[in-house]
Amino acid sequence: MKAGSCWKPGKGRIRLLDSYPEVLNAAFITLTGLWKASMAINTSLARNVILGIIEAINPTILRQPHNGYIPLLSLSSVRRYGNTELNWSFRAATKPSQKIPDNWEDLCEMTFFRLVYTIATSDIHPSLVINADQTMIHLVPGGNQRTYDEKECKQVSLHGLDEKRGFISLVAITVAGTVLGMQSI
Repeated sequence: MKAGSCWKPGKGRIRLLDSYPEVLNAAFITLTGLWKASMAINTSLARNVILGIIEAINPTILRQPHNGYIPLLSLSSVRRYGNTELNWSFRAATKPSQKIPDNWEDLCEMTFFRLVYTIATSDIHPSLVINADQTMIHLVPGGNQRTYDEKECKQVSLHGLDEKRGFISLVAITVAGTVLGMQSI
């Protein structure tokens, strides 16, 4: 997809919107903008984006009867639009895995003995020895970490997949048994 391009009708059209090219063009621009920002896009989100655009541009589209019935924007028509018009397929996000050294058990044991030695030789009070653990709280949960992306691409990027889009919740307890207040970082 080239920057500055706009939607052109093709095989994957949404029949309900054939008469409204301004809606399809706005949907194309919005969805490709979200995609370029590496946001997770699934069929439900794409459908809701298109419904929001319809509501903003011409809300009567979904309220007036077509061929005797009130139309719905089906998930299958949105999926077909993404597959054919945007050249997208539903993909898993890719990310390099974390590397653990081969001697991780030895490194943990050496750290433990260093801590025991330091606490014992420095006469550190048990209330000052703190065990803490942290967990990442994502502001925009990725769900199953899948999104639409171009069919031929090798790497699929996803906004918020790394640990830069959230905050850390830290819980801690001392050796003396005191539970410290939770921290949000």
